[in-house]
Amino acid sequence: MLFALVLSGVLQDENVMNHFLKISPWLVVVQLLLNFFVSGSIMVGISSYTMSIAKGEGIHFKRLFGHFNSLKPFFAFLIYTSSVLVGLILLIVPGVILALLFSQVFFVLANDSDIGVRDAFKKSKHMMSDRKMQFFLLQLRFLLYFLLGVFTLGIWWIWLLPKYYVAIALFFLELSKAE
Repeated sequence: MLFALVLSGVLQDENVMNHFLKISPWLVVVQLLLNFFVSGSIMVGISSYTMSIAKGEGIHFKRLFGHFNSLKPFFAFLIYTSSVLVGLILLIVPGVILALLFSQVFFVLANDSDIGVRDAFKKSKHMMSDRKMQFFLLQLRFLLYFLLGVFTLGIWWIWLLPKYYVAIALFFLELSKAE
């Protein structure tokens, strides 16, 4: 957006530019927090929705948007993103390992609405302790499918995305049965 404003000439006036720079950091923080809240709630909603499909319960659109009434998805997304980011900054491998360990957090929250955020992370870590490589290979397989989707100009992704999310939900359900 800033680039578009510069190109349009709106930000050529020094007063407008100074005003924009004074407000900008707060807007970025508010936008980031709003993004974390919405993204976390949507991730838990997608997890709940795809689990209902994987269980054969049918399609319930209410499950997609029914998680905006709690701050748990926000904190889960904030902690998940922060821990993976720190791991990636330190080295690539720890970031990938953390992402794999905590990959089931949103499914845990979707499956058990009474669980706390900290307990959801502990449960995800426990569930994934012996299954990281299996989940990594599943992710790698779908990564190759997504890369092949580039050759169809993304049209294949219309069919691939639901299949991907249901496969992840089935993986979670298998992990849940093992416990």
